[in-house]
Amino acid sequence: MTMPDRRLFRCCALALVATAAVAACGRSVPDDAAAPRAAGSGFPVTVTSSAGSVTIEHPPQRIVALTDAGFENVLAFGEQPVAASVKYLDALPYLADHRNDKAIDPSLGDYMTVGVEVEAVAAHKPDLIIAPAWVNLMKFKDQLSRIAPTLFFDALGSAPDWREGVEQVGAALGKSGRAKELVAAAEEKYRALASRHPGLARTTYSFGLARSGAVTLGTGGAVLRLSGLKPAADQEEVERTRKVTTYSAETVTDIDGRVVLLMARPQAERSVFEAMPVWSAIAPRVVWLSDAQGEAINNAGYLGKAWLPGSLDAELGRVAQG
Repeated sequence: MTMPDRRLFRCCALALVATAAVAACGRSVPDDAAAPRAAGSGFPVTVTSSAGSVTIEHPPQRIVALTDAGFENVLAFGEQPVAASVKYLDALPYLADHRNDKAIDPSLGDYMTVGVEVEAVAAHKPDLIIAPAWVNLMKFKDQLSRIAPTLFFDALGSAPDWREGVEQVGAALGKSGRAKELVAAAEEKYRALASRHPGLARTTYSFGLARSGAVTLGTGGAVLRLSGLKPAADQEEVERTRKVTTYSAETVTDIDGRVVLLMARPQAERSVFEAMPVWSAIAPRVVWLSDAQGEAINNAGYLGKAWLPGSLDAELGRVAQG
């Protein structure tokens, strides 16, 4: 499934927003994720994210999850929302077991265009609404908060760290202990990747979108550092300033990263780049990302982040040896 370019590098100050999805196999929720909570245990609880604070008085029973990332973060804790807006489900194989979930409700809105259909959310009578703190959703904050406590969790590809968002969702569900376990399990996968390929610790990366013969670096990609990779100078600059940096077809070889992770929009752009005269000079450094991998790096919630190390193992192993 092709995703709109608007999803790339979802950071508040970045004019770029775009893309991708996630591909893989395996179970979408850890076998031991569904630890029951004792009624009333730990509540009320106040959870704070970059979007502000929300207080949940009672253990939630009717959760509405907005976006693919919101849906997967709820599922990671063994919860089943009463409704979920999931736009790219066909392209998210780590959610393959949930493609026919009755909770999936297209009437909740297209969160990449109209945003949220507030009345449709209200019709489900939620006692908790969970969504990532993305700009196009945040404009509905007041309306949603009048329906039910609404947690906008942190889920960007760079700061605030995605792990904070997992812990925020866990706290809202009364499962803070489980959140720490989930984060630790994901971190261990990245440590294992780093252990298999020790050369990654000596490798710098730049992360960008390839389109129209140019490469635009984005602020996502912080999760890659868990594998030992370090941001190159241009990557650090983009993340520090939140300003777009674009390399033309003539200057693309000037990208700083020893490894250049590229998302192609659309994927046919790969052939455009590979036909450029400079391609042979940069090709050994390039790792072409699938839409799936780009989404997992940049926009996904817990399940995508936990899936990514296995997906990138072979390609990162190649560049680590280069």
